[in-house]
Formats: sequence, structure tokens, C-alpha cells
Amino acid sequence: MSNFIHADYRAISQFKLICDEIFGQENLVNELIWAYRTAGNSKEFWARKHDNILFYQKSDKRKFNLIKEKSYHLKKYDYGDHYEEFYDDEKGMWYSFVNPVDVWTDIYPLKSTNNERVYYPTQKPEALLKKIIEACTDEGDLVADFFCGSGTTCASLHPSAPPSHLAIVRSRSPPPRGRLAQRGATADSRRGDCHAAGPAAVSAPDA
Repeated sequence: MSNFIHADYRAISQFKLICDEIFGQENLVNELIWAYRTAGNSKEFWARKHDNILFYQKSDKRKFNLIKEKSYHLKKYDYGDHYEEFYDDEKGMWYSFVNPVDVWTDIYPLKSTNNERVYYPTQKPEALLKKIIEACTDEGDLVADFFCGSGTTCASLHPSAPPSHLAIVRSRSPPPRGRLAQRGATADSRRGDCHAAGPAAVSAPDA
């Protein structure tokens, strides 16, 4: 099983100490950096434009699907047949597929005009949850989001998956709406469980 804990610079050090005690320091797989650009910069210190996501495993039986990413460059290098290069007409640049790294700069924070936004204080972009879900789960696996703030974890699951594959999310009471309602998820107010069709995932950040 894989576990993801999201925090910003104010809390990440405390979370890491707690998680080291719970899971074992040797079970820290990655400290992922989600870097982004938003409005507002200080003249007194470097702008705080990243969040941290701790990735812990419970055992060495965890899953990891290596999903290569595009790396853009201005010219074609012609390193050989083992190094495939492609041209992007829209961007006017060459690119190749590379193994992902632990600093993520390709996911943009939600803006006020974004149709995903439900104005929950710690809401994450669906793209962030999808990146974690696709890398660490297969269809039919289980997700447990124990905070389920805006319902983004459920909304990030693939909408065309068969109904037999459910994400089970423990929410606060009363159950959240927002992204869940937009995706047709249902909520049992007695238990606080939310169900949505799609391939399931691992325990996820407070989304």
C-alpha cells in the first residue's frame, strides 16, 4: 500500500517526523515537490511557490507504474535509434519521453475561473490526484481519502470505468458536495462514505 501526505512549508517537517515513526524512516519513497506560479511575491524572501507531498510505502509490495513524460528541447539531438525524438508542431519544439522526477512543474494551481473550483480552502487540481492515482494503482484498487475535503479524489477517478469498481472515501460529516456532485457521486450521510465509479487508488492527500 502507498500513502501520500500533503503539506506546505509550515507543517511538512512535523508531518515527516510523525510519518517516520508510523511507517518507518526506511519506508519513505519520495518527498515530491509540487512547484507552481501564482500571483503574489514578497520582496523580503523567496516567493513560496511549492507544496510537499510525502510518499510512504507500507511494504515493498507497493505498485508503481512508470509513466514517462515529455521533455521539450529546441533542437533535435540525434543520439541514436535508442533515443526517439518527436516534433510538436503546435509548440515548434522537439521532445522525447523521459522518466519522471520528484519535482512536478506541469500541474497548475486552480484559478478562480477554473470550472473545477468549488472554493474549498485546500482543494487540489484533479491533475495532481490523477498523476498519483495513475502511477500507484491499477483498475480495481482501493482509494481511501480520510479527509475528502472538496471531493477531488473521487472526481479524479476515470468516469468511464465499470460501476463494479468503486472508490470508497471516508469523509467528514456531513459528506462534502462540490466535485462529487458534479461527477454524479453518491453519499451516505449516516456513515459518511462516498462512492464513485472508476479505477480506485491509494490513500491520497487532503483534496
